[in-house]
Amino acid sequence: MSKTMNPDKAMAQFINDRNRALVSLNEKRIKKYFRKWGIPYPTDEKVFWAAIHKAIVELYMNGGRYITEEHYKRSKQWLEERGM
Repeated sequence: MSKTMNPDKAMAQFINDRNRALVSLNEKRIKKYFRKWGIPYPTDEKVFWAAIHKAIVELYMNGGRYITEEHYKRSKQWLEERGM
C-alpha cells in the first residue's frame, strides 16, 4: 500500500481485497491478502478455515460487499458440519 494513499481509498481497498479473498476460498490468495495488509493469521489449519468461514458469515449478516447468500450458506454449512 502506498504511504500517500488517501485513508478512505485505503480502507475501501482493504475491504474489497478482504471480501474478494475470503469468498475465493483460495488459501494462497487469502494468505497473500493477509501478508499484503500485515494481518497475522492462524497457523493451525482448522482454526484458519474456521476463522475464514466465520468471517464470511459475519460479513454477510452485516451487508458485506461481494458476500452473497451462496457464500453465506456454504460457510454456515462448513461451520455447522464441524460443530461450530
